[in-house]
Amino acid sequence: MLRDFAGDYVGAALELERRQEGEAPGALWHPEVGPISLAWGHSGDSRGKGFGLAKLIDHHPEVIADLPERLAGMKVKNRNRPKQQITLESKTTKAVVQLEYKGTSGAWLLTAYDTEDRATKPERGKRGRKARRPQATFGTLRDLFGAAGVTLPARRSANNDKNGSSYQQNKGATARGSITFGERTTIRLFEKANLSTVLHESGHLFRELAEAPVTGEGGDEQVTVPPALSEQTQA
Repeated sequence: MLRDFAGDYVGAALELERRQEGEAPGALWHPEVGPISLAWGHSGDSRGKGFGLAKLIDHHPEVIADLPERLAGMKVKNRNRPKQQITLESKTTKAVVQLEYKGTSGAWLLTAYDTEDRATKPERGKRGRKARRPQATFGTLRDLFGAAGVTLPARRSANNDKNGSSYQQNKGATARGSITFGERTTIRLFEKANLSTVLHESGHLFRELAEAPVTGEGGDEQVTVPPALSEQTQA
């Protein structure tokens, strides 16, 4: 379970690809659904099978680079209560979100695809069968994001794991907000956010800045948060 990627879709996708397993709670977000988890899943042997990032890579790579923006512009089109699924749709994209898995409530992205791309009839193979869509040939997700102009987080290592670290007020469907550190620190406020959410996430930012090394005229100095404040800002 990758719990350090709430609100950090790009970082979550890169780490899931590296591990080839797991899920990142709250890596995605939708105005009506709230935080959505991104799982590695499996690609399946056809468009109608599989789920998660692995499926997008093999069958729907066209939606990967700008998936958060696509989700933000989609509306709830249908709610399938027996299957506990929600279908999201815009003029160009459709996505399916699972709301329950093995008795646990939440929100997991099953699939997303470009509806304009699907409108093009696939070539027919032998005996009239639909030819399988060619798999992605872009190399890695880092290559795909880079080609699309997406800002990439620094590569993670055992000695440098600061970029992409994230904190979230509450978890799952009750999440109120999150802060993600990296080259560009981002604070996100979810639907259930209130004044305490702003103070809570700002506390993480204050602590991060206070612990950063400061170079002065007299040489290097290290500013450290007082123990009492350090205890209060842990989450």
